Amino acid sequence: MRYLTRLAAGLAAVLLCLTANAQTLVVGDQSYNAQAAMEAAGVLENLPYTL
Repeated sequence: MRYLTRLAAGLAAVLLCLTANAQTLVVGDQSYNAQAAMEAAGVLENLPYTL
């Protein structure tokens, strides 16, 4: 689970850099595991866009 959390945090950081001007970030996830991991890691707090 820690690996998934770190992977999700890294992915969120990369996407943040790539989509700095975007208003909405769409994360494709069939079973909502990535979103749950990002929420648990706290990387979705105070984002400048909606998820």
